Amino acid sequence: MGKKKTNEPRFDSNGARMVMRKRDYFADLGGQFSLGLMANLVGQLTYFYTDKVGAAVGGVGIVLMIAKILDALTDVFVGNMVDHSKGGDRKYYTWMIRLAIPAAIAIIAMFTVPSGIGNIGQLAYILITNILISAVLYTMIATPFAAVMVVRTNSNQERSVMGTFRAIGNYGAGMLIAILTIPITNALGGTQSAWIKYGVIIALICLLLFFICYKNGVKTKFASEVEAGENAASVEEEEKVPFKEAVGMLFRNKYWIIVLLFNLITSITTGVAGSAGTYYCKWIFGNDNLVAILSNGSSFGKITIFDLFTLVFRGNDPISKLPKDNSLMELPYFWIAIFVFAVFIGFEYMHNDLTQFGTQILTRCRKRESWWLSKCIWCIAATVWCYILIIGTIFLYGVLHDFILTPENNYKLTDALTNESVVYESASCKSIGIMDRLCIIIAPLTVILALNMIQMTLCLVIKPVYSYIISVVLIIAGTFSDSQIAFTRSAMVLYNMNYLKKGYNTHVGIIICLTITALCMIIGGIYFKKTNILPDKE
Repeated sequence: MGKKKTNEPRFDSNGARMVMRKRDYFADLGGQFSLGLMANLVGQLTYFYTDKVGAAVGGVGIVLMIAKILDALTDVFVGNMVDHSKGGDRKYYTWMIRLAIPAAIAIIAMFTVPSGIGNIGQLAYILITNILISAVLYTMIATPFAAVMVVRTNSNQERSVMGTFRAIGNYGAGMLIAILTIPITNALGGTQSAWIKYGVIIALICLLLFFICYKNGVKTKFASEVEAGENAASVEEEEKVPFKEAVGMLFRNKYWIIVLLFNLITSITTGVAGSAGTYYCKWIFGNDNLVAILSNGSSFGKITIFDLFTLVFRGNDPISKLPKDNSLMELPYFWIAIFVFAVFIGFEYMHNDLTQFGTQILTRCRKRESWWLSKCIWCIAATVWCYILIIGTIFLYGVLHDFILTPENNYKLTDALTNESVVYESASCKSIGIMDRLCIIIAPLTVILALNMIQMTLCLVIKPVYSYIISVVLIIAGTFSDSQIAFTRSAMVLYNMNYLKKGYNTHVGIIICLTITALCMIIGGIYFKKTNILPDKE
C-alpha cells in the first residue's frame, strides 16, 4: 500500500479546494494571539493608571471612553482604506508587518507615563497613547487580518478551523493577561517601572508573532491563486464601492445594526470585567495577586467552593500585633461590610415592635416572657436566613465560575495565603477534620447571632442607633486584637488555629458567642419584666 501523495488536490465536502496547511493554522493563531494580547492589555490600564501612576479616576474614565468612541469610528475608515489599497490578497499581511514595530513601541509607551507633567499632562498623554494603540494601530492590523479568513481559502471547512484557532488564540491571550499581569508586575516590584518591563515583554512577544504570521502568509498560496493555476495576475479584483455609498448600505442593513449594538455592549462589559477583578481583589480581599486565583487558572490548581468561602471570610492580621514599621496595615473592608450588613437586619425591629403594635399585644395577652421569647426566636431565624443568603451567594458564584463543589481546601492555596501573615506562622495543614471544618462554617453564623442578640438586648436600654454603633465597634475590635475576648475574630476563617500556629481558637470563639447569645436572652428577659412598656407622653 503506497503512501498518500501530499501534493494531490484536496477538496472539502462541498467541493471547494482546500489550501491550508497545519503551519498556516498555527501562524494564524499567533497573529490572533498577538492582537488578543494588545486588546486585553488595554483592559488592565485603568488599574495601572489609577493605582500605579496616580492619575485621577474620573479623568482616566473619561479619557478611555473618548479613546473607545474614536476606536469605533476609525474601524469604518480603516476598512475602506484597506479595501482601496493595492497588493492583491497579500496586502492584508503587508499591513501587519508595516505596523508591527510601531505597535510594539506603542505598547511600551502606554506604560511610560511621565510623572512630572501634572495631572492634565498625564491625562493628555494617556489619551494620545490609547488612541494610538486602540483606534489606530490595533484597528489597522486587526481589520485586514480579519479579512484574511475570507480571501485565504474558499473552503467553509477550513474557514471554520481557522475560526477555531483564532478563538483559542484570542481567549488564550485574554486568560493569560487576566491571570499573569498582576502577579508578574508585583514580582517585578509592583511599581510603574515593573509595568514598563512587563510592557516590553508583551511588545516583544507581539512583534515576534506578527513577524512569524507575516512570513508564513506571504509565502503561502491563496485560494484565488490556486484556482487560477497559480497565476495571481489573472485574478480580477472586486469592484471597489465608494466609501459614502458603502456607509449608507451598512446603516440600511438591520442585521449590521444588530451586530453593531451587540459588539458595543460586549465591549462595555469586557472593559468593566477586565479591570473590575483587579480592583475587587485589592480593595475587598486586600491582595491584588488573588485576581489570578479568582480566574481559576492559577498555578495552585483548581479552586474549590470551600476556598472561596475562606477568601470571603478571610480576615486580617491583628493590627495591634503588626510590626511598627510594617506598611501593610489594612482593614478587611469586605469582611467588615458583611457583618455590618448582617447586624443591620435587626436594627429597629424589636424597638419599633415594642413602641407600636407590640404594646397592644402585650397589654392584651399580659405575657411578657412569651413576647420577649418570640423576639429572640425572630432574631435567630433572621440571622440564620441572612447567613443562608450569604452562603448561597458564595455557592452560586462558585458554580457559575466552575469552582470544584467540595468542602475540601486546595492546600497549596491556603499555604500561600497563610504565608502572607506577618504575625503568625503557617500551620501548613494538609487536612482538616470534619468537626473542625463544620466549626469553621458555623463560626461566622454564631458571631452574627451574638451581635444581633447584643443589639436587640441593648435596645431595651438605649436607642437602636447607639446599640448598632456598639455592634459595629465590636466587629472592628476583632480586626485589632486576637484576644479570645474579641469574639468576632472567630469569624476570620483563615486566621484560626487550623491554618495558623497560635491562631484564634474557633471552638472557644463559638462557645463564647453562644454564651453571649444565651446571656442576652436571659438578661433581656429579666430586664423586660420590669420595663415600663407604655410610651412616654411628650
